[in-house]
Amino acid sequence: MFRHKSGPCPALVWRAEEKRHVCGLATEPARHLPRLPGFLAPIFARLARRWIAAGSGCDSDVTAITAGPAAIAERDTPLTH
Repeated sequence: MFRHKSGPCPALVWRAEEKRHVCGLATEPARHLPRLPGFLAPIFARLARRWIAAGSGCDSDVTAITAGPAAIAERDTPLTH
């Protein structure tokens, strides 16, 4: 969508209250696409969720391991953008 080659997506948004990243195109499309007419934002958000298959599984190749309190604290620190 943004035609960048590396690094995190510009629409990747950290939600501290949920302790997770979300796709800004699926949650706040007008914020990331200022030329998008307001009435199209809900439709675009729905399409974005479908395009990224939100809620249908994880494509991460990370292997979970049991960790102590220090590792958990590090995990809960947001990534820098």
